[in-house]
Amino acid sequence: MKDRSHSTARPHEKTVYRSQYGRVRVYVLRHINGCPSTDPNERECPCPKHIYFKPHKAKDGRISAHTPSYTEACEQAHRILEGFHPAEAKLRAKKIEEDAPASITVEDAMDKYFAYKRSLNVSEDYLHRSIGIVFRRRTARKTGKAKNLTLLEFLEHRFPGQPAKMRVITPELADEWAGTWRCNDLTTLTWRGVARGFFRWARERGHMQCSPFSGHYATVTGNRCGHFPDEQFDRIMATLPFSAPQKGPCPKNYAERLRAFCELGRYGGLAIVDIVMFNPRESLRPDDVLAYRRHKTRKKVNRVVKVALPPEVAARLRSIPPEDESCSDQPFRFADTTMHQNKKIWRKRFQNLCFKAGITEITTEIGTKRKPHPHMLRDSCAIAALEEGVGIRDVARMLGHATTVMTEKSYATWTEPQDARALEAQRAALARRSARRVDAAESASDNDGAASRRTTLVQ
Repeated sequence: MKDRSHSTARPHEKTVYRSQYGRVRVYVLRHINGCPSTDPNERECPCPKHIYFKPHKAKDGRISAHTPSYTEACEQAHRILEGFHPAEAKLRAKKIEEDAPASITVEDAMDKYFAYKRSLNVSEDYLHRSIGIVFRRRTARKTGKAKNLTLLEFLEHRFPGQPAKMRVITPELADEWAGTWRCNDLTTLTWRGVARGFFRWARERGHMQCSPFSGHYATVTGNRCGHFPDEQFDRIMATLPFSAPQKGPCPKNYAERLRAFCELGRYGGLAIVDIVMFNPRESLRPDDVLAYRRHKTRKKVNRVVKVALPPEVAARLRSIPPEDESCSDQPFRFADTTMHQNKKIWRKRFQNLCFKAGITEITTEIGTKRKPHPHMLRDSCAIAALEEGVGIRDVARMLGHATTVMTEKSYATWTEPQDARALEAQRAALARRSARRVDAAESASDNDGAASRRTTLVQ
């Protein structure tokens, strides 16, 4: 058993090294493991030595010295303090790169990782949309407007003019990369998960010494959907006669077409890409039912989404007026333009309408602020249905979700009244069952009494 009978007092005197870039402190925490020293100020003993460092504008930390000698621990602390100097830090980073000339580059490792994913029958669409968006280099146009830097973009900014090696990616560098993200906590959690899978794969193959992003990342509980209550949507509709593009002349039938765009999202629950692809002759049935296949999931779930529309809305959608260069069968799509350009046009038109109505930002349940976006019309359609008592399964089918998992995840707050109504229905069913059991018991008791009286009369 270890001897802990000696003094556990901390040393009264501390050795502290300071500079304009930070400070480093060395001391013996306590005398343990049969240490012969009893003086709390004794340092030259076999006990472990600890070094605490605090650089300016950086995270502090603690390490154990590589030697039990207090003098050598002080020399190590002095070298750590010298490393806080920016010039020394740059030389150290350069030395790390030079010490690993045989290390695979990050881009080559990504190519091997993507090949490994393809061997697992991962689709190209998933590789591009869910994995490549975290790592791959984007075009200059997309990079200029991106909130989050991918790994290759970050490394090019961090180590300009040279291909970065996998061995230079340390947990500190990975945390610095994550610090450049400007997305919400759920998207951050997704990006960290994708990056963790890549780093784990690289460490198992000897490309890295350790795997960054190994800790738990906490998220805020609550809903992140932005929606327009009835009062805000009525205000948007009332602003339509006064709406106009932010730049250039006002196109023909601008207000009528923008009204149809808003009503397709609010009453039909369509995403912006489905509105652009909307075909009235194919999607509107005579019974005022909107039937279409979602662009996002048509390759995975070949199912028709059906939504009942108000009759007046369906009548307006059947006769959407044309605009210059708009397609005859798809009124919200313009000829000789890409899908991205079409979505951008209608997104800007809708946001200009919201700003004209005085709606500049939407507050989510967790307190974050978001700018108005056409997808909030789809969220408003789902939330209005839930508030009117439509079941969660019916709302999932109305939105084109394959299961109710996504619906419950996105609109959990608005399913709570349904849970309360379900509990009330269960209580009512229990009460009816108890009443039937009591009636049955009373009926059985009356029958037993009548039989007993008949037996007495016979005797």
